[in-house]
Amino acid sequence: MKKFFASMCLAAATIFGMQAANVYILGNCGAGTGWDPANPVEMQTEDGNIFTYTNDFEASSYFSFTTEKGASSSDWDGIANFRIAAPWNNYAINATNFDQEIACNEMGIDVNNAFLIESEGNYTLTFNLEDLTLVVHPNSKIVPEEIVPDGLYIMGTVNGQNWNTNEGTKMTTADNVVYKANIEIADSAANFSFTKALSKTASNWAGIAQYRFGALYNQYSVTEELGEAIALGDEGTDYSFELAQGFYEVTVDLNARTMTVVSTDEPEQAYYMIGSVCDWNPAAPVELVKDGDNYTCEFEFTGDNYFIFSGAKGSWDKVNAFRFGPLEANEDVTEGVETATQLSTNGDASYKMVCDGKYVVTFNPTALTFTVKAAAGPEPEPIKGDINNDGTVDITDANILFNIVLGMDDATLYPHADVTGDGTVDISDANAVINIILGAK
Repeated sequence: MKKFFASMCLAAATIFGMQAANVYILGNCGAGTGWDPANPVEMQTEDGNIFTYTNDFEASSYFSFTTEKGASSSDWDGIANFRIAAPWNNYAINATNFDQEIACNEMGIDVNNAFLIESEGNYTLTFNLEDLTLVVHPNSKIVPEEIVPDGLYIMGTVNGQNWNTNEGTKMTTADNVVYKANIEIADSAANFSFTKALSKTASNWAGIAQYRFGALYNQYSVTEELGEAIALGDEGTDYSFELAQGFYEVTVDLNARTMTVVSTDEPEQAYYMIGSVCDWNPAAPVELVKDGDNYTCEFEFTGDNYFIFSGAKGSWDKVNAFRFGPLEANEDVTEGVETATQLSTNGDASYKMVCDGKYVVTFNPTALTFTVKAAAGPEPEPIKGDINNDGTVDITDANILFNIVLGMDDATLYPHADVTGDGTVDISDANAVINIILGAK
């Protein structure tokens, strides 16, 4: 069916005198322009059937194909029927399938499924439009990623994560023995285990295998043993625990080799800023600080910065389901002007802050507005002896201290009245101010 569909497309182009199909690459791969349907990278061909592309790829490069360009940077609907994607999302390409034919989906089927090249290197992609197959050949020696243990993580389908080797909730510890973390399970149930290291790529299971551990057997149900110490398996095993929907605190004692899970109350709704300030990582957004009805944080913007707000973190599906942003992509934000936002599932539209500098972002999810204002500079150092804080040291300051000593004024009204720094406000402070005045003259 796939070969028939692709062949019919080429035959139709020939019969009606049209140019044979092109194939383009979409994604953050090589010299590409990113996930922009209007500016994909054109592959090279000699016969209109076999298309190639060679370039340097960074680690964790995602891509798919299309035979048509979009009318704009947000025209995903316009190319949906021409997109050719991976058989499943985040289809890993590594040493296990280099130089092998990989079957792609038919045009327009599961178009969001992306291929994933895990390791940095120079690659040649060969795409067969007739058979809808892909072959990836590494042109340089692929050096496996070095994995360095750096704590303890909960991995699995909790906190909006997937079973990816680059996703995990980092647990906190005071002694590198007892670790704690809060988790949310949004679906009816979820599975999880632990690892002492994550990878930079989504499916480097071999790289982190020795650091993983979890249950004594697979699908170990924790729900009936809440509050009890549960034995953990050895490192190097991948058995997972199963837990019902809810909110929990997980405690791991590495010395006792146990895990304890207790139920917790639903946490207060949090809001996040996602964009250039966090490298567009939905699993590691910048959390805003609650201040009444507002949520704020200070950021330093450099260059063109794009951002949106969200009431969720984790996967893009979770973020986009609780995403606040504009109707049109790249809406400019003006400093000091209140900007309207909206709850939207448009995953392409974001705000653009064009001015460099430090800014305080204030987001109001109730009023659906936000402001970006220049952050205030540091408070100036107080002038010694300037009791009334008017910028000068004169007899007025000395008189205030005399009145305090005589009980005619309140020292708590003057934060800098203790001129000598001895912890009390007395005649010595007044004398110190007089000496400053005389010295100034």
